[in-house]
Amino acid sequence: MEDEHVHIIINLLGKSLAGKITPGEQKDLDKLIREYSLEELVADLGDERYVMQHLRKYTKYDVKDGFQDFLNVVGETLPEKKTKIKWIYWCSVASVLLFVLGFWFFYHVENPKGDEIRGERKDRLENMESVRLFLADREEMVLEAGYDEKHLNSLGIFLSVGPRVLDYTRVRGRDSLIGEHTLVVPKGCLYKVILSDGTRVTLNADSRMRFPAVLGSSCRKVYLEGEAYFDVKRDENAPFFVEGRNFSVRVLGTTFNVMDYKDEEQSQVTLLSGSVEMCMKDTVVRLSPGKQAVLEKGKFVGQRLVDPLPYVSWLEDKFCFESERLENVLRKLSRWYDIVIECEQDEVNDIYFTGYIPNDIGLKEVLQLLEETADIKFFERDDKMLVRCVKN
Repeated sequence: MEDEHVHIIINLLGKSLAGKITPGEQKDLDKLIREYSLEELVADLGDERYVMQHLRKYTKYDVKDGFQDFLNVVGETLPEKKTKIKWIYWCSVASVLLFVLGFWFFYHVENPKGDEIRGERKDRLENMESVRLFLADREEMVLEAGYDEKHLNSLGIFLSVGPRVLDYTRVRGRDSLIGEHTLVVPKGCLYKVILSDGTRVTLNADSRMRFPAVLGSSCRKVYLEGEAYFDVKRDENAPFFVEGRNFSVRVLGTTFNVMDYKDEEQSQVTLLSGSVEMCMKDTVVRLSPGKQAVLEKGKFVGQRLVDPLPYVSWLEDKFCFESERLENVLRKLSRWYDIVIECEQDEVNDIYFTGYIPNDIGLKEVLQLLEETADIKFFERDDKMLVRCVKN
């Protein structure tokens, strides 16, 4: 099964269950279900009790082993006419569908007041630290609702109406704009900026980017701490560089994601389109679309073929976990909800999760979902959350 079909099926099933699918989308979903002989699996996943019963069993295992256990438990076998389909994709389909639909039942059945949950999330964000912009003369600007934009506009910097986007495409040659600016995005939100050359950058939570207010005509360079998605405006006369802590990414015009948080064991550069060169000490690696370069503790460990979509799911306000250790899951939650979450026991870290969770719901609901899908329990102590294993 093609990667894009996996995600299309997941999204369309979610819309179908929520009653928001269009006739055209339903037709596409029915066609994909028939094409990959998923009728029986999808029918079973539409049973709330079935999903919640087997979801707990599945999340104790890694993707391949977990899906085999899933098949053994429910007595399913792979359709004979589809034996040529790669096993890994069947694992991906079943595991992600199971998790996503399990979440759907939790969110829509167990928590019918979904709007209230989203409202709680919105209120919390409004009270969080604001996005800040530091100009070259060290003047600090707080970019929040109600901020007087006249000063920004006088410099040629504009904030778009609706989703907040910082636009530098009309900057003027004023003294305060000569040099580098720094955009600081706090935990719990995303922010977009259009650089002077038209390159679009989306910064993830707890990230900062230093960049020239007016990019050079022969070299364009920005400095990143955290995570960002880049859609680089092509200019063959001016290569674009993203500088991380231990690497540099060189591009002409392409789309890619850079993840380089200080508290993560790995740094990752994931290419969606075009071509990039990743330069490290004594090593230069060229990536093609669908490839990801990985560093551990500042050292290059290799490149691998990946499905890029999960690595940019944060752009669509989703957490995406693909056979991910609990400690990594908790780091992402901590970064978004701005709270310390720690494991009381080492064995907790050996639990793996796979699936999508929207990040616009309350932390309490997310943790409750994780408790429903594994033998773990969260509790609060001294302004932080702790997690431990529980045996049923």
